[in-house]
Amino acid sequence: MKTQNASTVQPPVFKPEENKEVIMDLEFDYFASGLQMALTVVSLSLVLLIDFSRPSTVFFAAGIPFILGYTAFISDNRFRKESLASMIGLMFLPLGGLVAAVSVFLLVLNVLVSFFASGNTFRDYYSSTALPLLVSGLLIGVSVGGMAFYSQDFASEVEDSFVDQGAERTMNMIEITGLGSDAEKNLRDTTYSNVLVTENFVVNQYIQEAEDPETRVLQEAFSDAREEVPDTVVNQSGVADGEQQRKRIEQAIRKTVQERIPIIMFVFAVTALYALQPVIGVLTAFSSLCFRVLDNIVSES
Repeated sequence: MKTQNASTVQPPVFKPEENKEVIMDLEFDYFASGLQMALTVVSLSLVLLIDFSRPSTVFFAAGIPFILGYTAFISDNRFRKESLASMIGLMFLPLGGLVAAVSVFLLVLNVLVSFFASGNTFRDYYSSTALPLLVSGLLIGVSVGGMAFYSQDFASEVEDSFVDQGAERTMNMIEITGLGSDAEKNLRDTTYSNVLVTENFVVNQYIQEAEDPETRVLQEAFSDAREEVPDTVVNQSGVADGEQQRKRIEQAIRKTVQERIPIIMFVFAVTALYALQPVIGVLTAFSSLCFRVLDNIVSES
């Protein structure tokens, strides 16, 4: 009786090409995460050098679209979890100020860019930051608007700052254009000239018509009029000097923004961030294309 050989279990066979692809993907994941962390740290370190009193230092913010460009490049039509590696930027939070705010903003924006990125053309890379900026603006607007709504101290501080800045800019415009700056002086000089003309006319007529003219009392009266009449006219006209103008401008601005600070903060945050889209979009697209060219060079070598 013939015995039937039991079927032997064949060990799994891995093709070299598949092994290579799996290893390369794994290495690329680690590389992408590492590069994300490095770019995040470098970008936020450059933000520390920004000094708004020196406008040229704003150039140090260019690291932000650089990392966004790399994220858009690796996120071709799919979300890449490596974008979460930018969480390392949260270690800058204890420093406070601008760099702390930018660290949170960069994390949110970077993840959103990876989520919305699609395509590999300049236009695709440019538009990859549009919706993220809008969503980030909405999130920040809701945050600061809610803070202003629930915290009266914060709302009052923002209101005072808004009023001061608005009054300062308005006064600067008035000074530059010359509107109202010489109104009081011009009115005083005009009134003084009118008094002099009237004095000359009255005194001359009095001398010619009177039989025994006595001009001393009349001239003394006009001398007092030259001092008092311009002041009276200016006071009654309501023309304000610099301090009075500033107070009136501050009152007008405060009346306009009072109890509207949460809405103003929300609208300002959304519009201000989305207004950056042309600049950030172009720089992000340029950065993505640079990474794409570099990747092609490495692949061919």
